[in-house]
Amino acid sequence: MNFSRCFFVLCVTLAACGAPRRPAARECSINANCEAMLGVGATCSVAGQCLAADAGALDLGGADLGVVDLGNVDAGSLDDAGTDDAGADFDLGQPDLGVDMGRPDLGVDLGRLDLGVDMGRRDLGVDFGTPLSARLVLSEVTSGGPGGAGDEFIEIYNAGGVAYDASGLRIEYRSATGVAYTLIEALAPGTIIGARRFYLVGGSTYSGAAVPDVPLAFTSVLAGTGGHVRLITTDGAELDRCGYGTAIEPEGTPAAGGLTGPQSRERKAFATSTPTSMGAGGTDAFSGNGRDSGDNGADFIVREIAEPQNSSSVEP
Repeated sequence: MNFSRCFFVLCVTLAACGAPRRPAARECSINANCEAMLGVGATCSVAGQCLAADAGALDLGGADLGVVDLGNVDAGSLDDAGTDDAGADFDLGQPDLGVDMGRPDLGVDLGRLDLGVDMGRRDLGVDFGTPLSARLVLSEVTSGGPGGAGDEFIEIYNAGGVAYDASGLRIEYRSATGVAYTLIEALAPGTIIGARRFYLVGGSTYSGAAVPDVPLAFTSVLAGTGGHVRLITTDGAELDRCGYGTAIEPEGTPAAGGLTGPQSRERKAFATSTPTSMGAGGTDAFSGNGRDSGDNGADFIVREIAEPQNSSSVEP
């Protein structure tokens, strides 16, 4: 046997089989362990594996991707599955941060968030929907009509969403330049004004079609040129006030005065309401009288033909 030839074959065989190679990364807990295995400068990665000092070699769990230039990553090299050309998985579209970014849970049902606002019919100046409490306003007032000076009426409207116990509610009048109010009518115990319903108090010669809930309550009280009418609770709280014509203390500016014949002053349904829209056949004719900005001049319109309503009417 040729010994030299056998030795050559043995060397070739070892080369073909491959001598043991140092793994690209080893398990670790601190940098010192890595330096002992891989030399000075080796570090322990967050994944618990040793990385050699050559930072250019990126170790992703055993896959040697070579040199990765993060400054010039070609995003186009990622295939549809989110896998780069070297076979490493990169899910750049949906980073897993432990948070469902598609539907964050903020403790709020954003699909049906209830803000307590009627967004379908909100008024840019005022209408915030029907309140969940009662709200009484003076809705229509006239100081005389076809039946003479006593053909007067005062209409009240509950613009709220619940009924109001109006027992003892006082309707008071004050002249245009006077300082004191006088009682027109105190509503009887047990008087209830339903949600979005009206209540009508008529004068001594009232001639309207709607039957007053309180007929013949007063005689020629409201001056045609100007005055004040207000609603007062039994404990003295003022719920609403309408100053008209030459009244010196209305809410804001006075509503129109000097009405004649069948005319009346009516509270608007919305900021945009007009005499036409509030009149018969108008778009706001059955939308109630809930507009209350604190300015009588802006909140009331003049109806050419008065149309009082009593407790049997409900709007809207």
